[in-house]
Amino acid sequence: MGTENHQSFYLIQHIPKTAGTTLRHIVDQQFGPKNVLTYYNQPSIQLLENIEAHLTIFPNYQAIIGHFKFGVHQKLSSASTYITFLRHPVARTISQYKEWTVNSPERLCGEDGKIQTLAESVDKNPDYYRDYQTSFLIGEATADMPAASISDIALQNLADYYDGIGLVEYFDQSM
Repeated sequence: MGTENHQSFYLIQHIPKTAGTTLRHIVDQQFGPKNVLTYYNQPSIQLLENIEAHLTIFPNYQAIIGHFKFGVHQKLSSASTYITFLRHPVARTISQYKEWTVNSPERLCGEDGKIQTLAESVDKNPDYYRDYQTSFLIGEATADMPAASISDIALQNLADYYDGIGLVEYFDQSM
């Protein structure tokens, strides 16, 4: 698969609003931008579904970075490891809300057509915010999973599959 120069293929999971832009610059410096696949704003999951074939054709890639959920490693036949950053959930939620007020205000419109406050948005659209980071750490979950199971799965995945877990609030130390 083209991983002969390093031990693992790196799955650098950028959970939105967790310092991913800064991390991307560091990853490009570490590996070289030509050696890093990016997965942002893709219209489909085709790249992730066919990542093994893609890496066979383009063996120089050493990592992928982007907005993808846990489970990509299952598409690879060789060793891989995840790296991600987490952020305090309240700070992440506030940052997400602020971004939407600028870039996607339609997501925040109430029945009266006005932009909802953060509290209104969280109350009216809890699925926009609930367990957001956790959902990236567990991959596909079912709606009927109890919260305790979701947390247990996330913690187990972090222990078993992630070699790098940083905290946005301690970015420099995490690096």
